[in-house]
Amino acid sequence: MKDWIQQHQQNFEVKNLKLIFNNLKGMHEQFEQLQYAQPLNETLSQNKQE
Repeated sequence: MKDWIQQHQQNFEVKNLKLIFNNLKGMHEQFEQLQYAQPLNETLSQNKQE
């Protein structure tokens, strides 16, 4: 499959697959960052106190 993709990089379906994979990778990276984000309840309470 990888060989076919490399040989047909101008193919419309291959271009779409690359876009999908790039979007999924970006979503995965954003999801990983959420693990380190402050919980929403803490953020809301801090904003109310200010």
